[in-house]
Amino acid sequence: RDCLAHAQRQSVADRIRQRFAVAGPTPSATPSVGAPVCAGDCDGDRRVTVDELLRAVSAALGEQPVTGCDAADRNGDGAITVDELQFAINHALDG
Repeated sequence: RDCLAHAQRQSVADRIRQRFAVAGPTPSATPSVGAPVCAGDCDGDRRVTVDELLRAVSAALGEQPVTGCDAADRNGDGAITVDELQFAINHALDG
């Protein structure tokens, strides 16, 4: 499985939150062209690999710039947090 199905489910959840003003996580910025970005998918192939997870962890630890894996920075604040890493790991495990 790839992240596209998950991104579509997330999009539906965001629309429900907006319609009924339900509090929830702030949606991350997604590119306007092409497929939605999967959390932790550093190379944009809609899969999260162990190598990409290692790049995200390295960026979270400050060993490399976050720009090495922008997809792991879900909220776009320039830092990769533990919850963002967990989200990327879930994508790697669940697709």
